Amino acid sequence: MQSIRQDIKKLNAGTTLLELLIVLAIISISFTVVGPNINRFVAHNRISAQINQTSAMLYRARLHAITHQESVTLCPATDFKNCSTNWQAPIIGFVDNNRNKIRDDDEKLLISSQAITKTEVLRGPNNLIRFHDTGVSSSAATLLLCPSDKDASLAKALFLSLQGRVRISKDSDRDGIDDRMPGTNLSCDN
Repeated sequence: MQSIRQDIKKLNAGTTLLELLIVLAIISISFTVVGPNINRFVAHNRISAQINQTSAMLYRARLHAITHQESVTLCPATDFKNCSTNWQAPIIGFVDNNRNKIRDDDEKLLISSQAITKTEVLRGPNNLIRFHDTGVSSSAATLLLCPSDKDASLAKALFLSLQGRVRISKDSDRDGIDDRMPGTNLSCDN
């Protein structure tokens, strides 16, 4: 008989309206505090992933140039053929034998990326990037990636030296914004 009474008590056990309201209040406060941070976290990770992918493309292009002893061209190209200066477009890497800034039918596509999403803005040089057979670059370049809301604290940059070395921006002075050079912050306003 006693076990039946215990079973009945277990069936009647539940949560009260007060307990339910307290749990809902805690959940709503958590979402209010955490929600904006999640958006920032997602934006930061998206920009980091994009800058790492672009950096990897530069490294692969340089490695191919050195390994195969031929110049490799990197440029944005909406149609994966004609180089442009719109760095929002997909980026392609190919051996441009005749240096006409067009990937001709006999020039193999070595690497490519997707277009930059509308949530980010990638700005680069007004010319293509070319790695010579020794691995040096035809010119120094900066690729700046910013969120579309121009929040400089999320901005990242790639710096390409004439020697062909690629460096990712860092926040060396720990002010929350990556530096173009020591003491000079990246800016998304341009």
